[in-house]
Amino acid sequence: MKKLLILLCLSLPTLMLHSSDTTYVDSQKVVALIFNDHARLESENVLLKKKIVNLESLNDLHLKTDSVRIEQINSYNEKLNKSEKKIKRLKKSRKGILIGSGTIITLLTILILRK
Repeated sequence: MKKLLILLCLSLPTLMLHSSDTTYVDSQKVVALIFNDHARLESENVLLKKKIVNLESLNDLHLKTDSVRIEQINSYNEKLNKSEKKIKRLKKSRKGILIGSGTIITLLTILILRK
């Protein structure tokens, strides 16, 4: 963009020598428009760079949040596995108690009926 501006500025004197007054005024208008457009594009460029920086920082925050959530999920999965193992152990011990109490009741019933 700067090269284009320099080229236009360098070619203006030659345009002025070979042109009439109306084209000189027109060329001044064109140069003014080019400079205005250049200034506008530079300010947009600054804003876009700021937007990129903001988006990168937002992305970093999301990555940190994701890593924390992954750790939480892993922790919950470990707790779930421990709880499932404990439930299985309790069910097995309950079956043993039920079988043992059923055997005792049967033996007591047989003893009572024999008398």
